[in-house]
Amino acid sequence: MARELTLGVQRLAFAGIRQREPHLTDDEIWLELAARRLGADVVAKIYASQKRPA
Repeated sequence: MARELTLGVQRLAFAGIRQREPHLTDDEIWLELAARRLGADVVAKIYASQKRPA
């Protein structure tokens, strides 16, 4: 049950970013979600080769 709730919240967050930033690719949205969850500094270290939206 907790997994389903977590996935539901993640889908809602993804949809919210997609609605606000329709020009972003799916990969860019996942990076934005990761930055919001883990912090931009952590994501920058892990995904240094990926472009993160400004």
